[in-house]
Amino acid sequence: MRVAISGSRGPDPSRGRPIGWTDYGIIAQTVERLLRQGHTINVGDAPSGVDFMVTMAHNTEPWADEFPSDSLKVYEARWNIEGKRAGHNRNAWMIRESDMLIAFYAPTLPLTPGTTDAIECAKKKGIPIHVYFKPAGGWATIYREHTD
Repeated sequence: MRVAISGSRGPDPSRGRPIGWTDYGIIAQTVERLLRQGHTINVGDAPSGVDFMVTMAHNTEPWADEFPSDSLKVYEARWNIEGKRAGHNRNAWMIRESDMLIAFYAPTLPLTPGTTDAIECAKKKGIPIHVYFKPAGGWATIYREHTD
């Protein structure tokens, strides 16, 4: 199964994001679990936060060498070509090529449009969505209906 992972970026006070996703442990644990179950992970190319942590876990954890490099596919946003639509287009592309979405979501942050967009794309596609809500510190399945 191809599993998309999306989530909030890291803290960046200069961009109005005083808080962000910092829990590397839950990310690394999720990546390892998915890989051990034989899944391929699809992720965006954000330079901080969840996207960055997924790539870092896949490439640097002690168990990382057990899995082939193609078990992670990184989707690049083409900001210089597509402008403000690049993030949405990247998310739509990533979700089109995924069978499930796992989102690490901090909905109290002022800037989480990418994660929200990925969730909306997954709802439209009709794939299962599992969300880890940072403030509550737990998992919630927000969409289970699977339409083929």
